Amino acid sequence: MHFISGLPRSGSTLLASILSQNPALHAGIMSPLGQTIVDLHKSMCADNEAKGFFTNEQRIHIIESVFDAYYEKHLDKTIFDTSRRWCAHIPMLKQVFPDCRVICCVRPPAHIVDSMERLLRAHPMELSATIAYVPNTTVYSRVKLLMASEGLVGYAYNALRDAYFGPDRDRLILIEYAKLATEPEHTLRNLHQALGLEWFAYDFNAILSIPGAVEFDKSIGTVGLHDLKPRVVYEPKNSILPPDIYKSLPPAFWRNTPVTNTQ
Repeated sequence: MHFISGLPRSGSTLLASILSQNPALHAGIMSPLGQTIVDLHKSMCADNEAKGFFTNEQRIHIIESVFDAYYEKHLDKTIFDTSRRWCAHIPMLKQVFPDCRVICCVRPPAHIVDSMERLLRAHPMELSATIAYVPNTTVYSRVKLLMASEGLVGYAYNALRDAYFGPDRDRLILIEYAKLATEPEHTLRNLHQALGLEWFAYDFNAILSIPGAVEFDKSIGTVGLHDLKPRVVYEPKNSILPPDIYKSLPPAFWRNTPVTNTQ
């Protein structure tokens, strides 16, 4: 069991689609297990008057059993579960799955917000869950909602920082969106090597949509959120964000921020 996490609009759907070509692997879009495990953990700790009867070992086994039940048809494969929540829960994951790694798809936040703004403007008749279904917004209020501490981008960015600067950084495998889109074979070979997986000849010109993606996007009022092009391609664009917003967005800290060593 491994996990795909990191930032939204940063290639996690593309990565999952590529990995799904390999019959020895299983990957998909955002899994329901992220929210399920958080709620289950809370029910075994805070929201249960009989919580004292759970041991930590039982909590670990119960969480593991939920993964086993959900992925029952794929237990003969290496599984990649996708959720932006996982970066915030690595201490839990490593107790349940001691050998797991967390693949973090990353991209500069300004590029992510620009991508989201394009998507929201392309479907003005919908109200999107990505901005909490708030109507009567401007680009300024939409960016504020996206970058809030519990917002689509803000939460994921903070969770990534938590994992990156924390003691479990060695669990992370960072994949830059631009690298995945411009050098897919090199990126996938590095990933296979890091995970100890046998190489598979992927076809980067035959990218398929992930089952359920279209229906999921419609259900949250964000048509096109998980759309994929038929081949891996990188298409840089000039930003449509106002310059003051673009400059105010946080940096791609993983590129040039050293980790502080303490005694």
